[in-house]
Amino acid sequence: MMLNQASGRAYFLSEDFSRRVSVYKIWLTVMVLFIHSYTTTVAMNSGTIVLQVPRWLDTLKYVISVGICKCAVPGFFVISAFFLYRKEFSWWENIKKKLRTLMIPYLIMNTFWVIFYFVCQQIPAVSDYFSNQQNMVAGWDFSGWLRGYGITVISPLLYPLWFLKYLFLMNVLSKVYLAVIRKFPTLSAVVLLCAWLWLHNYSEVQAAIFWGFGCLLAVKQPNIEKLFRWKWVISVGYVLLLAVDTATRHIVPRELVNKICILWGVVFWFVCTTEFKSEKFSAMLMKLSGYAFSIYLFHEMNLFILKKLLAKLLPQTPIMQLVQYVGVPVMIFCYCLILSVLMKKYLPRLYALITGNRSK
Repeated sequence: MMLNQASGRAYFLSEDFSRRVSVYKIWLTVMVLFIHSYTTTVAMNSGTIVLQVPRWLDTLKYVISVGICKCAVPGFFVISAFFLYRKEFSWWENIKKKLRTLMIPYLIMNTFWVIFYFVCQQIPAVSDYFSNQQNMVAGWDFSGWLRGYGITVISPLLYPLWFLKYLFLMNVLSKVYLAVIRKFPTLSAVVLLCAWLWLHNYSEVQAAIFWGFGCLLAVKQPNIEKLFRWKWVISVGYVLLLAVDTATRHIVPRELVNKICILWGVVFWFVCTTEFKSEKFSAMLMKLSGYAFSIYLFHEMNLFILKKLLAKLLPQTPIMQLVQYVGVPVMIFCYCLILSVLMKKYLPRLYALITGNRSK
């Protein structure tokens, strides 16, 4: 058994299961980068650059960024909830911890980019790259500042941080989830599944539903090992689902088919891609996993700026678009990793503060 039930509700996690979760986290982090690499237009102050994307390239981008990678954030919600609910916890102690590990990074990183935007918008040579009218910091009134910090809208200026905001909210509601799912586990599973398939795929919907799935897994304590026996069936099913999703995206309601792919992908990427015969490769992924959170925090604006810069300076031929689509996430991943390693080594206190003490 990978997971062994202890007294009460607690799980003892085996070393193999913990390793799989670490590998899973780095897969999900890479997927987030590819989600944000997918673009068809680039907005500049001087005008919007509309990319002429051939059908073969658009299909490739769809398969990777929408078909495969859209399971990344749901997967993060599932494992976050699972690790909270796998043992008893104090609501207040957990909230105090989440203020440090979620809200402080949220405020620091968003404030950094607010200041960065403000400074760059005052410099004519680079202001063209920071042109979104809602993000003209100097012109913000009170409501603009509320939007900039994600108080009245889903996302703050640094919009991937919506995940941290909703993760904190799910922790605030954690005991409500636990009480309902403990009392009505089967009904909860049905409601969560139906809600995912039929509600619009808004960010808050993802958060509420996949947090619930993570809670359900911890409460029901299924034998995860059974899934590994079916990895070939899961793999073949996933490939077929991706093919159907891609082939029918202009014919049937795309969101429903794609949502099934996302559900399947959450399982596939944990069950079928977290076991390696090469111990060195597995160890490398484990080490990278320790930087997954900082890469998530650092990646978006750097990726966003690089995409704009390349779109303006390079001819946007189909081959060049393909190179950028694949190359930009790889470059940003390496950049964020190097930045994280250097900060952890030479600015350990700042790095610990920004990452919510995850470096310890």
